[in-house]
Amino acid sequence: MAKTKKYVIKLSYIQVYNEIIQDLLTQESKTLEIREDPIRGTSVAGCSEIITNSPLEIMAILKIGSKNRAKESTASNVVSSRSHAVLQVLV
Repeated sequence: MAKTKKYVIKLSYIQVYNEIIQDLLTQESKTLEIREDPIRGTSVAGCSEIITNSPLEIMAILKIGSKNRAKESTASNVVSSRSHAVLQVLV
């Protein structure tokens, strides 16, 4: 009989804007820091990790985070994103 493996998938979504790291999955505007963790390696301390079970949930989380990204109009784009975003998937 084959063994069934179960996985837990967690997502975090951050932005780097003007050299400031912020969590895109919360409404809090606190600044986060990069840290070295002996178990996980380099990580962003204090960012949200949301457990997800399906691709639809992942897309919903991406939409929430994208709405929270810093945006500012430019001459060529009215809603240009002014930040770099990082989606981290932990399995």
